Amino acid sequence: MIDPQAAPNNHGVANIGQAKWMAKSALEALRVKRPDLATLVEADLVGSGKPIVSWAAPVTAEQQAQQRQPLLIGQLKAIAAPFYDRLQAADSAWLAAQATENGLPSTGSHYPWTATTTDDSNKAMATIGQLKVVFSLRFEDLSSGSLVDSDADGLPDDWEAYRFGNLNESPSGDYDFDGMSNADEYSAGCNPALADRADSSPRQLDVFNLTSF
Repeated sequence: MIDPQAAPNNHGVANIGQAKWMAKSALEALRVKRPDLATLVEADLVGSGKPIVSWAAPVTAEQQAQQRQPLLIGQLKAIAAPFYDRLQAADSAWLAAQATENGLPSTGSHYPWTATTTDDSNKAMATIGQLKVVFSLRFEDLSSGSLVDSDADGLPDDWEAYRFGNLNESPSGDYDFDGMSNADEYSAGCNPALADRADSSPRQLDVFNLTSF
């Protein structure tokens, strides 16, 4: 989700579109490893009255301008909380280990922020660095839970059903004709039904355009 070759600008102000992109990318990464959890997180995160109303592309100039509005600390917390709540319930030890690996101080809860707002006003603008820290979760280390591979092809049934709508695609096939096999797409955390950008490393997740949200 983050290009390691890009020049860092951690003190820059994050915007709404970037937060949605990060949440969408994190959701897709989680879905590869734990589709059950990803479904629960998305149900908590997206919909009327929820942190993200819809993934639908902004159509009007006003909607596009809203995507560029500064992200507030409170909004960042609201978008990230469904991830942390579901991950805490599924594997609290893994989530605690992630905080340790990221060098985060104890916050008194499973969130990467403290309960009090005296040190991080919810109406203050969030930075790029804060957005990156909140979503610095290594899902490749997360337990696979009850993933089943009934046809023993190396591709979990849930992943195949979600991506292809069936369990019949060959691991060596190239569903989206982008030069990566379906097995490589799964291993890299990519979408096998969406051709990866030629200028992106195959080890990166598929890139989402901010304007699409």
